[in-house]
Amino acid sequence: MRIPKCMAVFGTICLLASLALRLHSESKSYDLSENQKLRLQVKQKDAQLAQMQLSIAQSGFQKTIDDFNAEVKAIEKENSWPETLQVNPQNLTFSEPPAPPKEKPEQKKP
Repeated sequence: MRIPKCMAVFGTICLLASLALRLHSESKSYDLSENQKLRLQVKQKDAQLAQMQLSIAQSGFQKTIDDFNAEVKAIEKENSWPETLQVNPQNLTFSEPPAPPKEKPEQKKP
């Protein structure tokens, strides 16, 4: 006796579903104790707080860089210096930017 194709497919689906349910019910559970969960929550909050502090520090750093650059522009204007000067923030010196490299004349290939 031959089983109709749709019955075979249905049977296979039922078999796979029952296997999946059995595997799911047999999978090991990894539950935390209340103490462990609380310890992880504290570390999670510490990390979130540190991230917020880092963001605030980065904003403050960017503001001081912007203030420094604004002061550089003000000094250039006070001294009637060109805006193309470069400033070395380490030793606070101004200088002309390096000259662009001269292009070598192209050599014709034989």
